[in-house]
Amino acid sequence: MSSPLIRKPLQLSTIANKALIIVIVALCWCIIAITSPVGAVKVLDLNENLPDLIEKHPEKNWLVKFYAPWCHHCQQLEPTYNNVAERIYHKHDNLIVGRVDCTKAGRVCEHFGVDSFPTIVFITGNTRITYRGGRSEESIVAFANRLQGPTVNEVGGCQQLNEAINTHGLIILSTIPDENNAIRKEFQSLALAYKSTHWFYQYLGNCSNLFQGEGLYLLKRHLNKSIKFEPPPPTPPPSPAESLPVDNDNTAEIDTAIDLKSTIVEWLARESFPVYGQISFRNIERVLATGKLLVVSILDEYKPARRFTKTSREFFKRFELLARDYANSNDDDEIIFGWSSDLELLEYITISPINLTPNVIILKSDFRYHLMLSNDSDLVEEASRRSDKDVDKIDEKLLEKLHASNIRLVIDDAKAGRLNYNGGNTYLHAVWRYVMGNINKFSNMYRANPLLVSVIFGFPSLIIIFVIYTTCFYQGRDADDDDEGYSEDEFEDDYENRRLIVDGNHLKRD
Repeated sequence: MSSPLIRKPLQLSTIANKALIIVIVALCWCIIAITSPVGAVKVLDLNENLPDLIEKHPEKNWLVKFYAPWCHHCQQLEPTYNNVAERIYHKHDNLIVGRVDCTKAGRVCEHFGVDSFPTIVFITGNTRITYRGGRSEESIVAFANRLQGPTVNEVGGCQQLNEAINTHGLIILSTIPDENNAIRKEFQSLALAYKSTHWFYQYLGNCSNLFQGEGLYLLKRHLNKSIKFEPPPPTPPPSPAESLPVDNDNTAEIDTAIDLKSTIVEWLARESFPVYGQISFRNIERVLATGKLLVVSILDEYKPARRFTKTSREFFKRFELLARDYANSNDDDEIIFGWSSDLELLEYITISPINLTPNVIILKSDFRYHLMLSNDSDLVEEASRRSDKDVDKIDEKLLEKLHASNIRLVIDDAKAGRLNYNGGNTYLHAVWRYVMGNINKFSNMYRANPLLVSVIFGFPSLIIIFVIYTTCFYQGRDADDDDEGYSEDEFEDDYENRRLIVDGNHLKRD
């Protein structure tokens, strides 16, 4: 009877141990799942054999990020790119998402013409398309979806068209049924050329609330009107006295086609910006090249999570409403509204720190700017001395100064030419921006990997300093120092004594 009484506790103890082990293993898996970046397993680490893989699998498309471990922007993009890979993995079977470390696979990066980090390239066969949009998850996913889909998307009704506008923010629509129409032909070629950056749609029905009649349209989210392309007026034929004989009868038709194409491209470059879009290093030059007045809301965000602060989120909503009001009135033809949380970009333009956020900056095409809450504002000093209790009060004052009515007054002054601007794009400004840009790059590299940057830049700097010091400042022993105080008579006596010693040695040998 004693043996069963002893075995039962042993059995219970064994079961408890197994249960404890299972719980520990489950907890470990949970910790790994939580701490591992989402989508990291979906990103392939590629190397020197990438060109061979592309050649062996022509049915596959590739979205590849080229990066360097020391690159600060690459590290910031990493979690976003993992999320992109997760979304693409569940949507596109034939699209492979990967990354290449250019410090280990330099030949591959040279092969694909990579000269900056991070660089994202879409590869299909022999075609390579470099991504030039923002670094948000939505922008990169939209880039991949556009290139995976058809060049021109067909829609079956007005509801689908509305959904496309709300999803993509901006689309280019053709409603021309005649395939031989010149604008329709240019629309097709335009879609091939700009597929990576724009959404192209075709609909042959009628949606009176979106567009009127046949033509080429730009449709934007939050815009209650369409922007129609108006072809240039036909060139009048030259008078008989001005006309010259030509060999080719199609010369006039070719010139007309070239004029039409360039006019459509200019129209697209000028109008294809959302009602309230993000401004970044990748699109700032295109926006300013339109010649329009750029009004940007400067927002603050939590960098690791890339989320707006409470005050910036509130100001974003208010500023968006203001942008919509201007867009749906007749006053926005020469104004582009946008937002940016990239202080590095904005301080590159202003060549000075921006101490107050949220804020509003007005930019002209020549890089002249007007900061609505300037750095000499009383709020700067008040904000620098604020405690945690005063944060809400300071933020309320900021939002009060940035009220829509005040912003409208500043915009009116800018349109009337009454606004005072700073900065510019002179040679001196360009040199200073170049210097500040390199300083920012170095500081970002140092923050990303201080030890590696210290070794790469510190050791050569020490060698250069040592060479300069030994060349310019080190005073070695001079030959003249040995002869200091050595008179001519002493020199002759010493010479005579040495000669006698030498002669005496010769006599001894003889």
